[in-house]
Amino acid sequence: MIVDPIVIRLARSPEDFFLASQFIERKARSLFNCAPLPLPPVLFIAVTKRGEVVGTVGLDIEKDENNLFSMENFYEFDKPPHFITSREQYVLYGRWIVESPWEYKLYLYRAVIYAATIFAYGKGKKFGYGEVKDYIANLITKMGINITIIENAKLLLDKIPEEQRGYYKRLPTPKPFIVELEQVLFALEKNIREGTQKGIIVFNPEP
Repeated sequence: MIVDPIVIRLARSPEDFFLASQFIERKARSLFNCAPLPLPPVLFIAVTKRGEVVGTVGLDIEKDENNLFSMENFYEFDKPPHFITSREQYVLYGRWIVESPWEYKLYLYRAVIYAATIFAYGKGKKFGYGEVKDYIANLITKMGINITIIENAKLLLDKIPEEQRGYYKRLPTPKPFIVELEQVLFALEKNIREGTQKGIIVFNPEP
């Protein structure tokens, strides 16, 4: 049972990134028997009163028409999707991981993605891009988020470092997706308000 609220905040210090990397590494090893991809430059974390990291979501936001998102090399497309032709409008999501008792887990899932999306929206981004397995896509849909799966993407396994292929080799195979940031915030707002009122989550600073 959670007695104290979980704090949702931006990772700032080397210790924050170290603890988050340990958490992500442990989950990647236990779930997919592989190493995770390198940490993104922007990371939001869910932290207990004892300082334990129990949730993360990462963002890569500094892209334009001349720069590739890290994931783009992993897929081949029949036709260029919108995030390739309009990179400056996009943010790349990743490392969306939560570990907590089930009655609080959905609050934390929503809270970390909400905080990250507020951040990206404040940077002038309009869309989010990432990769997702079917069961996580279903979870996102149940949250009320409109997710568009890019079905014409072919996974290029040989482009992924050997030690990081476990996630991609474990079925179901992930697929790229797109979401609209404003709609994500609208879909999550009610649950976020409920979570803060119940004292389950607190944002630092407030979004």
